[in-house]
Amino acid sequence: MPKLSFRKNKTKEVIDRYPASLAPLFALDYETGDTDYTALAVELVDYVTEVIDVALDMDFLELPESEPAGWAPIHALQVLRELAPIEAAEPLTGLFNEEGDWIGEDLPAVYSAIGPQAIPVLRDYLFTASHNPRARIIASNCLVAIGQAHRDVRNQIVQMLVDFLDRPEADESADEEEITTFVIADLGELGDRTAYEAIRRAFDEDRVAPAIVSLEDIEREFRMRSPLKPEDAIKLRREPGVHLTLQCTACGREREHIFDNVYYDARLASDRKKSEKYSPLIIPEIVVCPKCGAVDQYELGPNGQMKITADLLARTFAGPDVAPDDRIRFMEFSDRWGSTHPLEALERYEREIARRPNDPELYVGYGNVLKFLGKQNEARDQFQQAIELDSGDIDAWTGLAQIAGVQGNLTEAIDAWREVQSLATAKDDRPLAAEASEFIAELQRGVVPPFAPALSTHRQFAANESSAQPDRFAPRNLMPEKRDQPKIGRNDPCPCGSGRKYKHCHGRPGS
Repeated sequence: MPKLSFRKNKTKEVIDRYPASLAPLFALDYETGDTDYTALAVELVDYVTEVIDVALDMDFLELPESEPAGWAPIHALQVLRELAPIEAAEPLTGLFNEEGDWIGEDLPAVYSAIGPQAIPVLRDYLFTASHNPRARIIASNCLVAIGQAHRDVRNQIVQMLVDFLDRPEADESADEEEITTFVIADLGELGDRTAYEAIRRAFDEDRVAPAIVSLEDIEREFRMRSPLKPEDAIKLRREPGVHLTLQCTACGREREHIFDNVYYDARLASDRKKSEKYSPLIIPEIVVCPKCGAVDQYELGPNGQMKITADLLARTFAGPDVAPDDRIRFMEFSDRWGSTHPLEALERYEREIARRPNDPELYVGYGNVLKFLGKQNEARDQFQQAIELDSGDIDAWTGLAQIAGVQGNLTEAIDAWREVQSLATAKDDRPLAAEASEFIAELQRGVVPPFAPALSTHRQFAANESSAQPDRFAPRNLMPEKRDQPKIGRNDPCPCGSGRKYKHCHGRPGS
């Protein structure tokens, strides 16, 4: 009972700030769509200032949902939409910073009713960089609503938004880019092609977040392209690969990248302590921000996270109409020390090499992790160091051969594979010698043999993946295999990630 009494006292305290004539606003409960706001506006026409105050009074929203008065600000906006008072234009900008769908939905309608007289207020708000991005975007939305409702000022608003695209600070930050992007979307809603050149210029100068809106989207809004049918949307993949939106941690921009494969350490995602240090997303190649040039400084942005989540759901609820992307692989990674993250493995190898600088196997293991992460030049240095310490290390020569082939140094690759072939023959490792011979023949024809991005050495698989091997670094699939997947060809790379052909690895009889 004391809590109930407190709630009633709080409600009374908020309501008592206003004249009794506003009582109808406090008794409407949740908006149902059948409220006669026109009649209510007639009742409150002499209380415009007070209705504005109610719309701005966030104390109402702190009341329990069971209290009808808690919905008063939303009803006040509907009344202001009917009254359309110019004196509301300035104070209502105070709501631009508030959260809630009703802000973005109701405020444009109110400003549309107020009309062209509100344009100067909204323009100043939009162009003032000190306001937060979301609030400025709402100001742009309100300008568009006025332009749509008042055709006589549409050209004025279009030109105003076009001028905004070319403001001096347009390329200063990720926040400014986000605002530019939403203003471009607003121009698309106005449908005036005179804005097209300015919009295209913004795209050409990379001042737009393409994950939010594309130039093709705008061209469809301007009827410069045929409308996109829902059933055709899935066919729009422009290039093969994993299309993933990443946010650069250096400049804050989100950009789409295309990768052959990406890995997601699902177990790390549930380890809060480790996930704060390492990203569960692992991309086996160097990632360069196309905006600022930062190297390997990225995190999953909201759009990228949705892509991963959607793929995980597709794997969980796979069916004829839902297909996961097999190039996104949910894995657990391990090396000689057990389950680990690749970046954690790098740190561990660096420490171990500092302790035992003459151990070639450590350099091979370090090189394998670097190679998996796409750092080919750094990996090559580690393999060369291992060979200086032990010229007969087959794994180091194999790593060098693979890297040389991937980098297009075919002569170097052939020489390295010949060394592998010679060493394998001396050790009576016939499968590896035969495989090296095949690779040499392919390279002599100008064909670079494909290697899986997760490269483990032949030795670890020959030892049944014993965790005692110091150069072991291999991903393990965490998702169940689907029986309807395509059959692996005998000459295809083994899916285990060894870098060897399937027929010489897990495709051998008894494997």
